[in-house]
Amino acid sequence: MDQPQLWVFAGPNGAGKSTIADHYVKDRIPVVNPDNIARDLPRTPDGRLDELEAGKRALVERKGRLAARENFAIETTMSGNSELKLMRDASAAGFKVNLVYVGIPNAAASAARVSTRVQAGGHDVPLAETDRRYARTMGNLPEAMRIADRSFVLDNSGERHRLLLTRENDRTRFEARSLPAWAVAAIPADMRRDPQLVRADHANLRVVETTIARNLPNNPGEASALAMSAKLAIQKGAIDGKPAPTVAIGRQAERVPDGAEKVSVMNGSRLHESYRDGQWTVQTSDPQGMLPRGVYRLDKATPVKPETDRRYDGAVLHVGKAGVYQLHGDTVLRHDRSRFQQVPSIGEAAKIEYSNGRATLANRAPQSPAPPGPGKPPERKGPDRER
Repeated sequence: MDQPQLWVFAGPNGAGKSTIADHYVKDRIPVVNPDNIARDLPRTPDGRLDELEAGKRALVERKGRLAARENFAIETTMSGNSELKLMRDASAAGFKVNLVYVGIPNAAASAARVSTRVQAGGHDVPLAETDRRYARTMGNLPEAMRIADRSFVLDNSGERHRLLLTRENDRTRFEARSLPAWAVAAIPADMRRDPQLVRADHANLRVVETTIARNLPNNPGEASALAMSAKLAIQKGAIDGKPAPTVAIGRQAERVPDGAEKVSVMNGSRLHESYRDGQWTVQTSDPQGMLPRGVYRLDKATPVKPETDRRYDGAVLHVGKAGVYQLHGDTVLRHDRSRFQQVPSIGEAAKIEYSNGRATLANRAPQSPAPPGPGKPPERKGPDRER
């Protein structure tokens, strides 16, 4: 008898899981999808889909098909623990477990796609829920890849799905030449590349650090900056599938100007650093949250032209006295803080819209004006005042 197979199509809300599942397994094997089950159930008293009952029925159907050793697929955000348990149970029962994960850049992209789906007549997901599910599904991805016999990771940030990575029997079989930030942040390095290559990169970094320290014994600030550049260069080589590049030492290295700023996101922390007198100094430190790992130079950010009526989606890296710095795709943008009525928070998946030179947050309700103080009449707006 052929080995039964479980196919898990997973990813954030709006990532395009259904499109992939329909292409590969529709009409071939049963697909257990709570969303489809919910559409066939009576609505709740407030008119919403009965997601709770649909979830219960999906669990019962999964267990039944698992016990019957049938080939079947599930579609899930993988934001809970039940899907990981199902994968473990299927593996223990002798199933071949296949994971197809579809990712998108951030929670803001997830919410935007859900909104587009609703406009086309599809089901809605509350904004707070898309944020929670995005964080949980990205956190569950490494464990799901460890359980699966085969993993296929795709990116749906653009107009078409793009295959990023395939793994089989704990070995990476294919890796794209470049990976988006969300994949780098979510998938550990030893799962993106062959472990032997990872160990070689670590050895290269140790050699580079030793060489830097020997050549710059009296300049610890520049040595530290060069060591960080070396680490990032080797990591980029790993992501692009290229050999680690040679790192310039001494006069050929980039000279960092006094007053430069950067945000370093790694090891669970977000560090805001400034450069003074030849060394980087940490100004503030807070939790990483959902910010993607990386080092982002704020002084090299691209200024946003306020006269352009458009929207910018992405995580807020830093909020300074004069600027709001946002990661938009792979670009760091600088928004003029004075153009905001409501200033976004660090780590927020912000949707910043410009209209008539003003910046507003499309993902927030408008801020009501403050009531007048005691004994102070309300401000009257003349015809030339902004309404």
